[in-house]
Amino acid sequence: MASVICIHGWGLNAAIWSATSARLSQWHTVHTPDLPGHGTSDADCPDRLEPLVRMLARDIPDGSTWIGWSFGGEIALAAAIMLPHKVARLLLISTTPRFMQAPDWPHGVALSQWSAFAAELAADYDRTLGRFLALQCGGHELGAVRSLRRALVARGRPRTDSLAAALAVMADTDLRAGLEAVRVPALVVHGGKDRIVPVAAGRWLASHLPAAEAMLLPDAGHAPFLTEDTVFYAAAERFLNGS
Repeated sequence: MASVICIHGWGLNAAIWSATSARLSQWHTVHTPDLPGHGTSDADCPDRLEPLVRMLARDIPDGSTWIGWSFGGEIALAAAIMLPHKVARLLLISTTPRFMQAPDWPHGVALSQWSAFAAELAADYDRTLGRFLALQCGGHELGAVRSLRRALVARGRPRTDSLAAALAVMADTDLRAGLEAVRVPALVVHGGKDRIVPVAAGRWLASHLPAAEAMLLPDAGHAPFLTEDTVFYAAAERFLNGS
């Protein structure tokens, strides 16, 4: 069976992949690690990208498919650049080569916004997580949002120092210059109503990866694999099977 690694986003944990793992494990060996200092992981989260990527890749077989959502997608992209022998395919969901705004990159968010959110998350994780999930799901399926929040909280709250370290990685990372080296097949999935990573960032990413296919889900928010699961999994299975 082919090996698949699913990497979650900042501030959450691997419980976000529960349905994905159940679906894909019928045909693939699925790994769903927690980021360091998130969920059940008691490891220290590096505040630089390279050691974070190497930490996650350490136990993953060569030639795996990497599925990354949001910050997890940026990590998967970095793995394809830094450790190409580890990556055979990339499925990138609601991600970007650069999260933060810059004079030459309007498709990001202000660092002050992320810093404020990190402070809220540390002060009141349950309440802030609920609002964050509702934002990511674009208002869809509030019952599912509540269930997901319970699952995430049950797996453990992220450490405050890990949130700060991961935020530092996001603030410093800019992968645009390395995308030309990523020659593996990639599927870039983005929601048309994403309020966290602008859809323009997804379009730019897909157009600058040499072997990428773009998939836009017009009515989806930041978490299309949760809100548009039927369409998403049909595309994911086709892509993972190389068809």
